[in-house]
Amino acid sequence: MQYHLEQGLIPATAIIRRRQRQPYVLQDAILAVGKLGSAAHIELLTPLLSDAHLVGNPFANRPGEQRSGPQVRDVALAVIIHLSGEHPQDYGFASIQPDPVRLFQIHTMGFASDQQRLAAHQKWQQRASLPAPQGPGEHAAGREPLSSMEGIKD
Repeated sequence: MQYHLEQGLIPATAIIRRRQRQPYVLQDAILAVGKLGSAAHIELLTPLLSDAHLVGNPFANRPGEQRSGPQVRDVALAVIIHLSGEHPQDYGFASIQPDPVRLFQIHTMGFASDQQRLAAHQKWQQRASLPAPQGPGEHAAGREPLSSMEGIKD
């Protein structure tokens, strides 16, 4: 992923298609598809929206703040939203942070509660029933995608 080689999609998509897989490996495959893929990969990721396996530890930004650790379905949702040209923050990913190598920092992809997670997934389901996402290079409300990191060198 670091060098933006599209060939990285081959092993990433193979991992996602496998039935038996470890969540920590799957998270990297999903993020690789998000970084190297396109809206055409949304269909591949959609079945993962029901996978509740934990992929990381909870991360709190402030003392006393509790978070629900990121799950496979959260990583898949954030990447699907990204591939559709929208922003995960608009779906409730309040703490999500970009990563110049992996697209997003995994520990920032969780939710403060299961209710917030459910709301984010329901909002996407409502959005998914609307017309198809915009084409490549066109982003919702004229905003650049979150992973656009001008000036950052790998």
